[in-house]
Amino acid sequence: MKSFYLALFICCSALSIGQTKYTSGTNDVSQFSDNVQNNGVWITNSSKKDPIKGSVYLYDGWQNISTVYFGDQANTLTKFNYNIKYDRFEARFSQDSVLVLNPLKVTKVIVNNREFKRMEDPSSPGSMSFFEIVCNSDNVVIIKQHRVSKKEGSFNPMTQQQIKPDEYIKSAVYFVSKDKGEKFKKTKLKKSTVLSLVDSEKREAIANYVKEEKLSYKDEQDLHKILEHSNSI
Repeated sequence: MKSFYLALFICCSALSIGQTKYTSGTNDVSQFSDNVQNNGVWITNSSKKDPIKGSVYLYDGWQNISTVYFGDQANTLTKFNYNIKYDRFEARFSQDSVLVLNPLKVTKVIVNNREFKRMEDPSSPGSMSFFEIVCNSDNVVIIKQHRVSKKEGSFNPMTQQQIKPDEYIKSAVYFVSKDKGEKFKKTKLKKSTVLSLVDSEKREAIANYVKEEKLSYKDEQDLHKILEHSNSI
């Protein structure tokens, strides 16, 4: 059964990567722990430049201190990124060599102090995806799904030449679970939503706190402060 899942992962990776090819083991591979290598597939990036403006990666650069968990085993990587388009984490050793981690093996990932977990997709029951844990308190859990779409460029109808290139547009969708075991529901970070997460008798005090401290309901760091303050009163 394990061989079947590994074969399935390799096949899916080959189809999704496009103009890439797999490499055999080299001395470069030895720089990563056996545990990491055994839970991923090495690929060689195509040198062909993507004509689409922007990037499908969450972070602009690859210098991201990360901890990857395979079960209880933690592995530290320094050149790491999340490929939003293919919903997978990748570790880069060189400009051409990238290790694609098997999502079936990853328990959780922490990148620059941001935590990601593979969970059932609330918008697509039965399918799994990586979600960023925005807030995880005793009675409120907020997760974020990163998404990317392609915005079509524009053409000159007279010359039939492209005057504006296609572009990758990044976005995010939030989901909330107010009580342990409650199903996640799609939500937006706004005043009415955040106040609905606190006890009714605290809402006026919380609204005053946000105003006095000049916080924003849409800001994730401010959201942590708001919910922490709610738990303290």
